[in-house]
Amino acid sequence: MTATRCAGCRAELAPNARYCSVCGKATLAHARAARAELASTRRRVGRAGLAIAIGFVVPTVLPLLRLSGVEFDEAALTEGFDAGAALAQSLALVLGTLGILLVLGEGALRDTLRVKAPWQAWCAAPVVAAGSWTAATLWVRAVAALREASDGSVQVPELAPTTLPELVVTIAIAPLLEELLCRGALWTALSRIGRDAQTLATSAMVFALLHALNGGFFLELPHRFVAGLAFGWLRLRSGSIATPVLAHALHNAAASCWPD
Repeated sequence: MTATRCAGCRAELAPNARYCSVCGKATLAHARAARAELASTRRRVGRAGLAIAIGFVVPTVLPLLRLSGVEFDEAALTEGFDAGAALAQSLALVLGTLGILLVLGEGALRDTLRVKAPWQAWCAAPVVAAGSWTAATLWVRAVAALREASDGSVQVPELAPTTLPELVVTIAIAPLLEELLCRGALWTALSRIGRDAQTLATSAMVFALLHALNGGFFLELPHRFVAGLAFGWLRLRSGSIATPVLAHALHNAAASCWPD
């Protein structure tokens, strides 16, 4: 059997050696393996980066196109249920989620649709929902108090749904689609190139921005970001998409039944 030799100094190499013990040069086999691994890492990072861009751009651009020419202020939130806007936002969420999954490829759907969770996580979902709803309520009241102190007026928009279609969208459809994007497909893409804290914060920011696009950035962004962090924490601890969906639905149900 012919001995394997270093391509640089021609010293004889030990079986399965990665570097030459004489000159320190990497073996040809190790160099090829390292190049293949680097190429694989670049493809993985490139796919994840493109998927993150899709998850950010598609759900924000499509609703903006639908709402082009609409004045973005908090008064617009009080005009009642807009079926067209709800449909456009739902379509944007679906397209964003599908785009991410297609770009990420094999394994993304499995990682996104993990449902199984420990019983402790299911028990924590109502607590998380209560905490996020409390934070939202306190923030809205703080904004109202700030306005009252500044100009004597209170102009906090009424967000409570009043019709059955609104209730269905708010409590069932919105939590499912928003969580499939933010704590599902986008979470999967972020987790492939970032740490848990980065994944948690970025997904929460996208979640907050999706809601702020309807108007009222100052009113919406802070408490939506907090809610995104809460739902993301539940996703992180449970490893399941189902628990943040439940917490989100409970949060929206509480906001519908006990509007501020």
